[in-house]
Amino acid sequence: MDNKVDDYLEDTIIEELTDDIEPLENNKVTNTKKGITMNLKMLFGFGIGGVALICAIVAAVIMLNTEKYTVSFDTDGGNKIASVKVKKGKTVERPKNPTKIDYQFVEWQLDGKKYDFDKKVTKNITLTATWEIKLTDDVYTITFDSDGGSVVNSQNVNGNGQVLKPIEPTKEHYKFVEWQLDGEKYDFDSLVKQDLTLKAIWEKVPVRKVTIDYDGGGTNTVLEVYEGDTIKTPKTPKKTGYTFVEWQKDGYKYDFDTPVISDFTLTAYYTEKPTFKVTFDLNIPNSTDGIPGQIVEENGKAKKPNNPSRNNYTFAGWTLNGSDYDFESPVKSDIKLVAKWTELQLCTIKLIDNNADGGIGMGEIKVKCGGTISTTQLNEVIKDHCTKNYSNPECSGFKWYLNGSVFDLNTPVNDNITLSMQY
Repeated sequence: MDNKVDDYLEDTIIEELTDDIEPLENNKVTNTKKGITMNLKMLFGFGIGGVALICAIVAAVIMLNTEKYTVSFDTDGGNKIASVKVKKGKTVERPKNPTKIDYQFVEWQLDGKKYDFDKKVTKNITLTATWEIKLTDDVYTITFDSDGGSVVNSQNVNGNGQVLKPIEPTKEHYKFVEWQLDGEKYDFDSLVKQDLTLKAIWEKVPVRKVTIDYDGGGTNTVLEVYEGDTIKTPKTPKKTGYTFVEWQKDGYKYDFDTPVISDFTLTAYYTEKPTFKVTFDLNIPNSTDGIPGQIVEENGKAKKPNNPSRNNYTFAGWTLNGSDYDFESPVKSDIKLVAKWTELQLCTIKLIDNNADGGIGMGEIKVKCGGTISTTQLNEVIKDHCTKNYSNPECSGFKWYLNGSVFDLNTPVNDNITLSMQY
């Protein structure tokens, strides 16, 4: 290979890598950031192929190590300063301070903070110039009276200078109108020749009325709201047989983040809940008694009625399709609940009137085994028997006997027995 080409490659092209490459040592070049190590003498010894290879490697390394970012300068009304390109990881050179009529340059800032020019650049950035007014001998103070609004800082203005229009102050339930001087709107283009006090003028924000119409789900109310304010979401209404969906204004869902600008009515919107019938079957043959049915909203609960009664049976609960019914379960369709009964074990008491020749059968009554004889049932049998046989419904002076002994009607009956009435 021509020695001039060798010299050029070693002294010129490789020179481009020196920012990120360690010093030449033992005929090797090491790019510490990219991890590239090459023996130059070995590569150049490969002739044209070696040259091509090293050129490709050099080009790749140079490309990786020459990434640049743009640093722009916003002088905020001062003289223009051109943007510059800075290699990745390098610092930007501080430019000459900008100038601005009637102002003194303070510093360069990035994101509102003083910029450190020793900091490495890792992305595109814009530095902004900050200023303070350059005061002269004839300086006047401009005071802002916000009349109960937010504080507005005073300004120092050079004679024949102009007042900088401040950010509009705020005041609860008022709208800012203008700044006035001696009762007249102040012209911020006018030249300052003395100390001034500018006063904020406000306009009272009107009060708007918002009617909350619960449509049967509560008591309607009227809210008084300052124009521009928002209202809170009312309490969710409850309307029997309906499900609340949303609050609407003029038929459309209302956005509670919307400022109130006029009187209007907010109406509760519902969808009707499906309802189902719950009926009760006493399961008593030939009975004309009944328990009123119920109308229950979908997923509502049926109300458990009082337990019914049936002669010689114990009520054992309500069933649905043959299974015990849980009154805590939600109703999802029409249902029929059927009473379940447990028949009592009964003992028969046969009654005989032994006052007549041969005795007269009076009839019989049944009681729950282990229970006592009901005097009500017994008296009905006695009344019927005495009326028929003695023309006296109130037989008296007799006692009941069981197996020749006086029987106490408070004695539990545990088996079938025969009682005889004797005077």
